[in-house]
Amino acid sequence: MENNEEKDEIFSLLGGVIKGKYELYELSNSEKMLIGDKFYPTDFIIKDKDRISIIIFEINPTLEECEKIVEFALKTSEVTGFKLDRVLVYEY
Repeated sequence: MENNEEKDEIFSLLGGVIKGKYELYELSNSEKMLIGDKFYPTDFIIKDKDRISIIIFEINPTLEECEKIVEFALKTSEVTGFKLDRVLVYEY
């Protein structure tokens, strides 16, 4: 995805939070424990009904970091019970 399209999607999600269309979701301590070693520091988890979108800002992510982010996203979806809508990694 091009940077401009990715920025638009990120700002659309964050704008939805501000407007009350979506809500920010914070992992509980027990959810973090269940995710365990796959835990990755996220910048935002945005919840829309039964789906979540994950946004992470990363400086020059390596392939290993991207793989860890994907593992984290899948495990987060499993632990929370919400469908994973999308994972956006914004490289800056």
